[in-house]
Amino acid sequence: MRVLSLFDGISCGRVALERAGLSVSRYVAFEIDQNSIKCSNRNYPDIEHRGSVVGMDFSEFIGFDIVIGGFPCQDLSLAGKRKGLKGKRSSLFWYLAEAIEVIKPRYFLIENNVGMPKEAKETITKTLGVEPIQINSALVSAQTRKRLYWTNIPGVEQPEDRNIILSDILKNGYGIHGNKSMALTASYGGAVIWNSLERRQRTMVAEPVVLYQRPGGYNKGGFTVTEKKNPPITASGQQNNVYTVTDGVVLIQNKKGVKPYKISIPDGQYLIRPFTPEECELLQGLPAGYTEMIPKTRRYKAIGNGWTVDAVAHILNYINLDLLI
Repeated sequence: MRVLSLFDGISCGRVALERAGLSVSRYVAFEIDQNSIKCSNRNYPDIEHRGSVVGMDFSEFIGFDIVIGGFPCQDLSLAGKRKGLKGKRSSLFWYLAEAIEVIKPRYFLIENNVGMPKEAKETITKTLGVEPIQINSALVSAQTRKRLYWTNIPGVEQPEDRNIILSDILKNGYGIHGNKSMALTASYGGAVIWNSLERRQRTMVAEPVVLYQRPGGYNKGGFTVTEKKNPPITASGQQNNVYTVTDGVVLIQNKKGVKPYKISIPDGQYLIRPFTPEECELLQGLPAGYTEMIPKTRRYKAIGNGWTVDAVAHILNYINLDLLI
């Protein structure tokens, strides 16, 4: 397949094509983030990088089999300022539309946020001429992440639930029974999993540890253990957040007006930690270590900006290879 990928990021689309068993003869990527390009080049040295999409003449790619892209969603999501398709970043959608119009590929696949304004969704749908398919990544991964996919690949149905839970991807598999993380995004630099649609909840990991209490009141700023079952947990210095430990997962609930408190931990003592970069990679369906060449703080952003690989691979599995001959 000859593939044109706009806003390619760390080439999750290439990973998805590979996972769907589709052979790629040429993959041209438009991306400007240097860390993402570094990651793509390390994993797929044959990718042709073209930099910015602005001002590109797409006629060069007439004859390509598929155009893919997840244009920036910051102006469309509830987490952003919702300027819609007129916003500086999300208006880049029109380059995808232009590429499809000029190239007329056999297939296209466009992804974006399910929480976009109704007007933007209707405009994209009218422009591309297909209704979006909503898929929750929870069906194919340990992450709850709802996304819209516009594609002319025919016959796409909802994936079957693979029953993947957090214990399947956590490095020690501790204490997770039927839980999924909230959606992974690029908005937090410390590996915390955010619900990007409503920004009300994020997920962290709680691991049991032995904490030694020093005599003489040295723990005044430390941990407090309560006697109640499953009370809320809050963190000192973390404004407007309530932390709850459930089966080894910490859910951080945003509460406007709630004052910060110490962490109160039910039923024992835990080390509360964010997800590691490798765990975030697995949440997205990427191989562990896929982004290891990127500085740690940038890894989370790059991974969060990417696609859930197995959700995209599921759609690509419906491609009729006979039509590409």
